[in-house]
Order: sequence, then C-alpha cells, then structure tokens
Amino acid sequence: MLEVMRRQGVGAVLGMGGLVDFTSEGYELIHRTAIYAPPPYTKAMKMAVLLNSVEFTPQRWVPSNVSTYTTFYTDMLNAFDNFGPLYDEFAGGGEEGIWKNDVLPGLKGDKAPGGAQIDLRKEIMKYLGPRISVLTDYQLPMTTSSERLLITVETKDEKALLKGVEKFFKGDKTVVRREINGHVVWELVGDQSPAPEIPKPDFSGVPPVAPAHLRRKNNAADDDDQEDKQPHLLPHRAITVANGQLMIASHIQFLEKVLAPENKPVPLAEDADYKAVGEEIAKLAAKRCLRFFSRTDEEYRPTYELTRMNKMPQSESLFAKLLNGLFGDDKGDGTRKQKIDGRKLPDYQLVRRYLGPAGLQVTSEPEGWFLKGFTLTK
Repeated sequence: MLEVMRRQGVGAVLGMGGLVDFTSEGYELIHRTAIYAPPPYTKAMKMAVLLNSVEFTPQRWVPSNVSTYTTFYTDMLNAFDNFGPLYDEFAGGGEEGIWKNDVLPGLKGDKAPGGAQIDLRKEIMKYLGPRISVLTDYQLPMTTSSERLLITVETKDEKALLKGVEKFFKGDKTVVRREINGHVVWELVGDQSPAPEIPKPDFSGVPPVAPAHLRRKNNAADDDDQEDKQPHLLPHRAITVANGQLMIASHIQFLEKVLAPENKPVPLAEDADYKAVGEEIAKLAAKRCLRFFSRTDEEYRPTYELTRMNKMPQSESLFAKLLNGLFGDDKGDGTRKQKIDGRKLPDYQLVRRYLGPAGLQVTSEPEGWFLKGFTLTK
C-alpha cells in the first residue's frame, strides 16, 4: 500500500511530527501535528486541496444526537479532474487511462438499455460546492451494522443536481427508488433482475495442465470470485438530494433521521457540548479548512461494544475494515481473528464517564497542514 501511495504522489509528504500532552493547558488531552508537504503535487496527490474558510456552523438539519460531526472545504472539480490515476491504480490494476478513456466515455455514451448516458462532470460534479460534512451515529441494539455514516456535499443548484442524480440511477437494477418526506431516495439493494439462464460449459475434456488461454480464463474467474468476497464499502448506502446537499448515507435509516425526524430535534449548533467545544476552537488560529466535533463517549461505543462481543472483525464500520485490511489473513475475504478477548473488558458504562467532548481544527498552509485538537474533561 505504501508503494501504491508513493506512485500516486503521496511521496510529496516529506515529514510529519507532533506533540501530545495529557492534563495540560486546562484540557484532558491536547495534541498538535504538523504535516510538511510542499507542492507541486502529482497524480492523485493533486486532489489534496483543502480550502481555508470561515463558516463552520452545523447546518440547521444536523440533529444534536450525533456522535461526531466533521465539516471541511475542498475543490470538488479539482478532485474529480485528478481522480483518474487513483481509479486506474486500484480498479485498473495500474493500467493508465482506464478512468479517462473507458469509464467516463462509457457512462457518457452508454446506449445499452438502462445505460446512464451521463456526463458526470457537467451533469453532477459542476453543481457541487466546496463544503463537505460527515456525521456518524449508531443504532441500538448494538450489532455489526449499528454504526452509521452520512456524507453530505453542498450543492450550488439543487434542482439541476437532482436531475443529474436521477439520470445516473435511472435503469440501475441494483437500486430502488423510494421517497422520504417528499424527497426522492435511491437505496442500494442489489440486483433485482432475474438471473439469466446460461448453459454450463463442459470442461471434462480440459487436460490437467490447460492451454494458456484457458488458464487465463480460469484465473480471471478466480479473481472475480475473490472480488465478490471482498466486503463492499457502505453496502447498504442510500442517496438523495435535499436541504441543499447531496447526501450519501451508509443506511437509509440515517437519512430518515435527518429528513423525517419523529420529533423536532435540537440542532447540533445549539447543543451544550458543541458550544463548549466551539468556544475552545475559537481560541485557536483564525484560519481553518476543517473542523471536527466528537462526543467521544458516543463515538467510541460501537467499537468498544463489538470488541467486548469479539465481533469487531465482522463490523461494517470503516474503522473495522481498516483493521481487517491491515491485519487480515490474506484469504481475500477481509476476515481476521480478533487479537484480544474482549469479554474481559468492563461494562462500557464504567468507561464512558471518563470520556469528554473533543474538538479539532486543521489549517491549510502553503507547504502542508497544521492540526490542533483537544479533549475536554467530562
């Protein structure tokens, strides 16, 4: 993975360092990190453009009962225009030009029944603004799919973006069109079309050492099988355009929470914990490109509880998938054995009383980024 990232230009990061202090400066914990990455950048590293801004107040539709809230600014068109090398590396096996010469023209000129026939840049990306927000929470009872994620990107023209997204999903048999509180939602449910009847080939005459062209076919099939075993990112995702945002949720229930709440929730911006963290962030440098808020006692709970149940390897959370990628057993299906016996951990209610709210801000600088964050006492 390190070599892959170097090929994608991440070698521009020439150094990073920081300092962590406990019970210092009036905080439970305070940390500072500097990343030294002087431009110019190449390939996918060109996507790493974070823009300093001034408006970081949570949107009115963000409810107070979320675990974390992150908001930052980036150049969306620049990210899209420099996404190709990264796609080629991971999806194209390193072959250059797959994204630019095959995928984008294929979507634009797809004449097959149900084909998108869409120009992603002109019909979707151009209507996205620079602000991205990420929310997390969880659902009880705690299971491997309890942790939920919502990613939103502000839009410059909600009606035009809605039209483009509708066009993108039209005819897609893996997506179901639903409606929540007057908003159209597209939910990934898997291919609902009947499986075609394909006659099974007879390989009884293939010798033990098959000719090269048959070996290649068999290897390709094995690769497809391995790919099918890989856990998909956001396997239950649902997408909509609402509240001036493109919203991508890991679970449709998270969209229901923000689009059709049972009771009118208190906005996060008016929450006491958020205000306390905001007051401390206001004391930091005026320039920032990212701001993060966490109720650590809520943020850590899904990971802690699943570890106690010895089910962390089966979790669908991004953190669990990162752990599986780092410590998996190379079977290709993303599984691993949990390294500790979580049954020995104390009940989470004994732990959470020590975990206070936390904040972080990132500042974009000419030759990299500076991060400063803290955790308040409970």
